[in-house]
Amino acid sequence: MTLLQRFFQSDAARELERQYQEEHLAERRALVGEVERLEAAWGNERARLDGEVKRTKNSLEEVREALRKAEEEHARAVGTLRSASFGHDHALQRLERKLREGAPEVLDDFLKELRDLADETRRAIQSEEPVHSLVPWNEKPGLSNAPSVRARLEAIRRALDEAEALKLAALAPDELAAHLDALRRGLPEIGPMVPVEA
Repeated sequence: MTLLQRFFQSDAARELERQYQEEHLAERRALVGEVERLEAAWGNERARLDGEVKRTKNSLEEVREALRKAEEEHARAVGTLRSASFGHDHALQRLERKLREGAPEVLDDFLKELRDLADETRRAIQSEEPVHSLVPWNEKPGLSNAPSVRARLEAIRRALDEAEALKLAALAPDELAAHLDALRRGLPEIGPMVPVEA
């Protein structure tokens, strides 16, 4: 029997083996205890998280239901608004048509006068081409009355709009005549030709 074989059969070797087994068993028991604590903690956390998932799912379903109801209410409100708006527009158009049909003839005469005046104003545009020369004192700029013609046409357009609006007003004959005279007086005259850039 060798020395090593005698050692493994000795009490000291058996004591070392027993101590190793005890330490190994203690380590395994500690690991098992850690696993049990981890599982217990996870069980509690899992239960809490499951509850949170269920709570938020219920909240989400409530929000979806509230959103569905809100969308239905919104659609009804939009439909009601469109219906009311259509009814308002129809009633307003009917009343405005009656006002226009019953407007004084002097307004139609004035509108025709303004349209004729606009045609006459457009035909009143005059211009002269610029004169170019090798010597500066012989050069002449281009001339035109177009700026004043444009200003008069714009004033006529505004007067037409105002006269159309008067068809929806309720004015006594003298008040209406005063309005029309003011519109006539507000029309600028066509000015002389002025230098213009080419």
